[in-house]
Amino acid sequence: MAHKTVRNVLISVVLGGTCAFGAVATAQAATLYDHINYGDEMGSWGSGDLPSWANDRASSIKKGASRMMCENKGCTGRTAPLDSDKNDLRSFTVNLHIGESWSDRISALR
Repeated sequence: MAHKTVRNVLISVVLGGTCAFGAVATAQAATLYDHINYGDEMGSWGSGDLPSWANDRASSIKKGASRMMCENKGCTGRTAPLDSDKNDLRSFTVNLHIGESWSDRISALR
């Protein structure tokens, strides 16, 4: 089994998902990507803080069951509704100041 699949299976089990060998149940979890257009998957997470290595790195996201993106850990600071997948967070500016975007800003999901 590939390293990425093992990691995703472990993430799925921790999040309470069910999985069969080689298949991962990630419908509940949001998947974050380091680059726009879903390039370089970083992993999938449910509600809560992102791990420090993934903090403020996402440039695109597939929402899963997540409803909100948060600027800071603990879902403090500014938030934005996550109502659909976002292939380029540079163009998503809800609840931010002029010139800011949600690219490289997500620290938690709710």
